[in-house]
Amino acid sequence: MNEKKQIKSDSIQQQQQQQQKRIKYLNSNFKDVEKNKLLVHIIAGGGSKLTESLVMFPLDTIKTRLQFQGDFSRGSIKNRYSGIIHAFKTTIRSEGILSLYRGYIPHTLYVLPASAISFVCYEAIVKEAKKSKKFKNMMFDTSGIKAVKETGVVKKVEDHGSGSRFGILLPIFVMTMARIAGSVLRTPFDVVKMRQQVSGSLVNEQVKKTNSTAFNSALKIIKTDGVKGLFKYSYVSLLRDLPFTAIYFSTYELSRNYQKYLINRGGALKSGEKKKKLSSINNLISGSLAGAIGTTLTIPIDVIKTNLQTQDLLPKEKRVFNGVISAFKYIIKNEGFKGLTKGLTTRLLHVIPSAGISFCAYEYIKKLLL
Repeated sequence: MNEKKQIKSDSIQQQQQQQQKRIKYLNSNFKDVEKNKLLVHIIAGGGSKLTESLVMFPLDTIKTRLQFQGDFSRGSIKNRYSGIIHAFKTTIRSEGILSLYRGYIPHTLYVLPASAISFVCYEAIVKEAKKSKKFKNMMFDTSGIKAVKETGVVKKVEDHGSGSRFGILLPIFVMTMARIAGSVLRTPFDVVKMRQQVSGSLVNEQVKKTNSTAFNSALKIIKTDGVKGLFKYSYVSLLRDLPFTAIYFSTYELSRNYQKYLINRGGALKSGEKKKKLSSINNLISGSLAGAIGTTLTIPIDVIKTNLQTQDLLPKEKRVFNGVISAFKYIIKNEGFKGLTKGLTTRLLHVIPSAGISFCAYEYIKKLLL
């Protein structure tokens, strides 16, 4: 009798050991998969932005020049542009086609890592949003994976508790913090980029020469205002970037989900019929819509940001802005509310295809690597 009990006890111990091995293997395998996915999201995020910026950067240059020309800059710039086409023609004719890519290097140095981080956070938020309804939070809940004793089968345990809610809040918090830090760190690159973009249109040859390269431009700022000059009006970047990011990614995800609903006829599929997946065109549409809405709602602060961060290129008597409120009042007084939408058409022409290409390239690169 004792011998039978001993055999049964040994058998239970062996089963427990096998279950622990399965759990350890599953945990190890899960971590490897997550690491690979993280790397894929980083590569896809950076690669998508590189693809988009190579194609669309000239429109960003034209947008910046259109926003820079205002009542305050009158007499300091060579040409006043009547529109996008005129700006393109005039710039290419007087400065050459490569002038449209002036400021591209500092722009790229920032946007590639920033885009990679944004997409990693976006994936984490989407992942946790889905898990909060159906699955246990594997990323932030430390309770691990439990084995089902009766069958010995290892499975994830569903959880609708506080761990799951915390799971979706953490990546949102991380993205917010990353965006705050990113907006501040982005400011030097943005300031140098915009100075290079508009310098070619200036009357003052000395200022043009000083801002002919990113290095010269940065050096001039440091000599004049110190390192803090590179971070001038960084809070304005934050006022634009935080709402834009929230609108941008939420609109993209909502659009994708709605398109999934439509192509699968609201879930009313026939027996055995597989769910259809979104195509590159669907991702292009969602990305373009996200870019359009985000841009339209944040264009006033973008105009103010451009004017604040480029006014140092003008003579001292023409530097009329000392902050967001003063810029806002001055533009409305001298140009009307229309002045706060300067460059909107150009920015939409830039951002709509840019966002579409960026998200489309991101999903495609991710699909290739996963």
